Formats: sequence, C-alpha cells, structure tokens
Amino acid sequence: MSDFPRRQEPGSLAPVEPLTSKTADGKPYERSASVQAEISRTLAIHPPEWLRQAPDLQNETMVHLIRQSRDRDSDLMGHLMQVLSKRIHRLARSRLRGFDRMTAEELVLKVEIDILELVLAPKPSLSSEFLEVAFAEAVIIRTLRALRAYKRSPQGHRGEMLPGATDEDGNEIERPIELAPDNRPGPEAVLLQLGEETARADLAEKARKAVKHPQHFEAVMLHFGDGKPIRSSDPNELDLVRHLQISEGQVRYRLRAGMKAIRKALGVQNDEK
Repeated sequence: MSDFPRRQEPGSLAPVEPLTSKTADGKPYERSASVQAEISRTLAIHPPEWLRQAPDLQNETMVHLIRQSRDRDSDLMGHLMQVLSKRIHRLARSRLRGFDRMTAEELVLKVEIDILELVLAPKPSLSSEFLEVAFAEAVIIRTLRALRAYKRSPQGHRGEMLPGATDEDGNEIERPIELAPDNRPGPEAVLLQLGEETARADLAEKARKAVKHPQHFEAVMLHFGDGKPIRSSDPNELDLVRHLQISEGQVRYRLRAGMKAIRKALGVQNDEK
C-alpha cells in the first residue's frame, strides 16, 4: 500500500524539493524550467496516472518520479523503471550503430546498470542529481566512456561509432522526447566522476546479494567490474574463457543470467532478452 500525499485538484501544482548539489563555481544545481514545471504538475496528480503519462514525460521528470515512488510504491517504481530502462537502451544504442548486436548489448548493459544505480542511490550526489538536470547527456557520456574502454581492448580494434538517433534495428526512435536536448551547460568530466567509486561499491554489494549463483557472480564482476574481456586475441591476456575454463557460449550465458538477476534487483524486470 502506497503512502503518497493525497490527490490534489486538477491543474494544481505540487512543491518540488530543490537539488542539493553545486556546480564547480559553487552555484546550486537547478533543473530546467520545463522539467521543474512538469515535475510539479505530475506530482499533483494521482500516482497511478504517472505511468499513463510516462511516455510523454521528459527523462529528468521520470528520474524524479522513480525516486518519489521508491519507498512508497514498489510496483509503480518497477513499471516506471521499465520505461526509463528502455530509454537508456535507445539513447546508448543511438551511439553504437555499426557494432554487432552482442557487443552493443554488452556496452548498453554497462551503461544501464551505471545509470540505474545512480537513479536509485539512497543519498543524493552530484552524479545522481545530474540525472534530473541533463539525463540524456549523462547516458551519452557513459556510453562514450564505455566505448572508449572497448576500443582500447584487443577485441575492439575494429569497433566504429556512428552517431544517429536510431534504435538497434536502425529505425528512427518514435518518441524524440527521449533524445531531446537538455539545454543545460555540459558538466566537467571530473565532476561527473565524483562519488562513482562509492556507487560502484554499492552496486557490487547489490550484485553479490542478487546473483545467487557464485559462478555467475564471478563472471559478472570480472567482466563488468574489472573489465576482463570474454575472449582476447592476445595470448598473454587472461580473458574469461581462459580464466573460467569454459566455452565462450557458457561465459555469455553466465553474464546474461547474472545481469538478469541484478536488473531484477534494481527493479527493472523487462520482458525482453
């Protein structure tokens, strides 16, 4: 049973808590005027209506609603997380055209888990609150970061990044709201990394609890945590196939099973994959 405030009159506005973080020059973080107004209007309506309106809400508003529902209505939070998760996939894949499906999926998973961990962070930080300021930019920055790491790896020497707002099938994204520019100044890269070591530690603890099978957990942490490749062309590099002494197909199965458990623990239970 949820404990949201009572439904207000149609057209009314609800108060919105300000962000707590500050920029490099000491100014407080602020949402755009359109996001602030949209959050206020949405908070004033009955929470079950949030999901119906979700497809047309801005990314930053979605993040705020998920945080509002986290400790009040776990079912609503899970459904909202599904919507946001699909947007993360589309945003990340829009920067990964030209990659084979499996490689793109692995990169997108890294970005998705990173973003969802920040969305659900119990304490606000600069990195987590930035998602209510410029969500698309945050996703794209992390996608490019994952892409750079992949290109530096032996298996990424043929990788190519082609920009474009398309999904994994090459089709135009139906709802451009997901890729709408945030109209906010870009953050300094070093600021975006503040607090991420703590977030990764929290994620590792959640992964340990979520992934019951120790072999699946080992594969997930080695690949997504330590960056070990599934298979390396360098005979001197200890990849997962050699380390775990199983086939590449078995490695990928363990990764999929482990990530499925983690995504479920984070509240994202998509019916895909």
